[in-house]
Amino acid sequence: MTKNRVVGVIGLGHVGAHVAYSLAVQGIADELVLVDQNQQKLQSEVQDLRDAAAYLPHRVTVRPGDFADLGECDVIVNSAGKIDLLRGNHDRVKEMDFTIPAVRSYTEKIKASGFDGVVINITNPCDIVTRELALGLGLPKGRVFGTGTGLDTSRLLSALARQTGIDHKSITCYMLGEHGNQQFAPWSCVSFRGMPLDKWAQTDARFRFDREALQKESIGGAWVTFSGKNCTEYGISTTAARMVHIVLHDEKAIMPASMELCGEYGESGLFAGVPCVIGAKGVEEVVELPLTDEEKADLKETLEKYKTKIESGAMTVNDAATDYALKVQQDSTYQTGIKDENGMQSSYMPDAFISAIKEMNEGDVEVVESTKYMIVLHRLPIKEDEDTLLESSDNRSQLLLELKNTEYADAVSAAAQSFEGVEWNQKVLNRYKPSMFADATKNGTSSVASESGDESASSEESSAESSETSSETSETSSESSAE
Repeated sequence: MTKNRVVGVIGLGHVGAHVAYSLAVQGIADELVLVDQNQQKLQSEVQDLRDAAAYLPHRVTVRPGDFADLGECDVIVNSAGKIDLLRGNHDRVKEMDFTIPAVRSYTEKIKASGFDGVVINITNPCDIVTRELALGLGLPKGRVFGTGTGLDTSRLLSALARQTGIDHKSITCYMLGEHGNQQFAPWSCVSFRGMPLDKWAQTDARFRFDREALQKESIGGAWVTFSGKNCTEYGISTTAARMVHIVLHDEKAIMPASMELCGEYGESGLFAGVPCVIGAKGVEEVVELPLTDEEKADLKETLEKYKTKIESGAMTVNDAATDYALKVQQDSTYQTGIKDENGMQSSYMPDAFISAIKEMNEGDVEVVESTKYMIVLHRLPIKEDEDTLLESSDNRSQLLLELKNTEYADAVSAAAQSFEGVEWNQKVLNRYKPSMFADATKNGTSSVASESGDESASSEESSAESSETSSETSETSSESSAE
């Protein structure tokens, strides 16, 4: 008897619901397990898909579930997000305040289910959330990856097909780097059934187009869709469905995905959108493209521009960091943000940076390069920085938690010792810190986080909400991130 192909979908907003529908329509999954904290939304989506099943060309079973049910899945698609955070701006990083606490709230639940398959992440910011899922789930390398620049690459393929008249299936191209505004197209790697773009351009005017404009069009495609719908649906859901199909059929297909770099492109420990060989075990290999020196040099030039803007007061350091975000993952040996194992900004700095800071005067801005890193440094007055830190209620709370951490651990340890006849698992105890609980409630309770084992609490909250509030929650809390 053939084993059913079971796929779980977390988060049933615009994207998650369309992923489930695409998996059903294409016959990719035999069984769908849908998970969402909004039970009314969950039941509605299950019913709608069941209504469609009778007329689909393939048999598919759809059922509601929770995190405990995901253990039987071969693949999980993570699409929980809060799309409202993108209204008024075009920066996917803005979603991180919601999505990181949400992901942290249910990774342990997924682990507890016994899940041992492949996780494909859509939730934004895609590269950062994918890394968080990989760290939290502890699955073998490659088993957690993101859609990354997969959709962005499809936009570039479509634009090239319209420009040249060549069918997109005959074109090889990639968008690389972060799934965001700083991604780029390495034109040296664009080909048409083996014929390089530059070779075509020598004899055919169709291939002598404005490359920068076409790249800009590919990056901006998401916001064209978003501007009229306040979401994206079809493109990203089809991208995710294609990845699920590749995994379930062990195709060994090459496709752009957000994957951890381990020396490729000169980077390690970072997740970026790069070509990958995908099979039954997820990403099996990162494909390192032969980028040109010019493509690499673009990174350094961009940093110098940021330096000028900061010195003139036209841009803050934080603005520059957000704007540049993960661009360095695209094609260089440089890295702008140094983060710890939890994805948070680290206090570690290479010796070259420390030496440069000592030589800088207050207010100075410098671009400093070491063996593996390049960064823009801005030396601020210590007193001013300290005052800014303490003015933030979130920072004060975090500092108090850090101060209480030792006291908390001692108290728990003392309580543990008071139990007789019980074998205490110290390793498990050591994993829990006050900050974990603080993260889960930062900037409000996360939608997925509110789905805890305490069903009575969730029920009380639901009954207390007005119909208007409930409707809004249905859209935002289960909303999939705009790709």
